[in-house]
Amino acid sequence: FISRKTAPEERDCVLVVDDNPFNLMTIASYSRELGVNVRTALSGKACLAMLNKHMKGRGGKFFKLIFVDILMPELDGFDLVEMLLKKMRDNEILEVPIIGLIGGTCEESKTKCLETGMCGYLRKPFEKELLKNLYMENGIGMDI
Repeated sequence: FISRKTAPEERDCVLVVDDNPFNLMTIASYSRELGVNVRTALSGKACLAMLNKHMKGRGGKFFKLIFVDILMPELDGFDLVEMLLKKMRDNEILEVPIIGLIGGTCEESKTKCLETGMCGYLRKPFEKELLKNLYMENGIGMDI
């Protein structure tokens, strides 16, 4: 018997970094409904540890997309993204698109996301349809 559905561990996987557990739960739930496997990190430091573990070299598991909350304590999203991009340039981790998670409609935050090197941004609160469109644009998921 061969199933057309992909096993959960083989699905496209994204990483969501946010210090708010509710935001993590929301985006993870929507993503899973869209056939996307999700890993979460509650801080920039946890994100770095996870990426160092899972994305070293070509043989490691990799994420197809990383979502980063721009406002986190200790290590904010902009500083984290600068560190991630440096690791990508230095071939310490595989290259992966980064999407900023922003609150409200602040134009300054949107602009800074792009200036920092993020590929785009997603406004909170999350809308499932926008997330679906983002995944479709990046060839992720839709294994439902």
